[in-house]
Amino acid sequence: MPIDWNQIPTPIYFDCAKHSDYVEISHWMRQHQVRRYTYAWFYDNNLEYIGMSCDNARRYGDRVTREAGHFPGWNNRLKETTSGKDIYDTASEMYPLAHKDNLLLKVWNFTHYPFRVSTRPDFDLEIAEDELIESHKKTYEQMPNWNKRDMGYAKKRAVVTDNTFDSLILIQK
Repeated sequence: MPIDWNQIPTPIYFDCAKHSDYVEISHWMRQHQVRRYTYAWFYDNNLEYIGMSCDNARRYGDRVTREAGHFPGWNNRLKETTSGKDIYDTASEMYPLAHKDNLLLKVWNFTHYPFRVSTRPDFDLEIAEDELIESHKKTYEQMPNWNKRDMGYAKKRAVVTDNTFDSLILIQK
């Protein structure tokens, strides 16, 4: 089942060049109350990567904060973990002088989206990610450069939605 993009607020943007500490991304996500999301990284105004939030995030914007934190240019560049470093590694292959000042983050806020399975929002987030990648592929005839995996499997997954489950329970009562 496709995502109802009319239920998603207008995307918001975080320009890394205007900030000095990568942790500000997490504060910004909290300020906008973004818990569940899909996102895109732009480098030099080119869409390079599409992703989604992680289910086990402890802080607002955990995933995107870690990904951005590996880029040089931050006052306190992230060094103590490899988590999220794959984005920087891929970026630096294409752009050897990759720098946070060339990064722009676009976020689609799914926090209040009516997920088909309330306990598994990742089902719908994977579909949203796939739809964004597919849209990019239709326009540019390829996946975004930093994406390594096609999410086409997401829309083929069989899922028992909350509505279906609830109707089955009501039938048995």
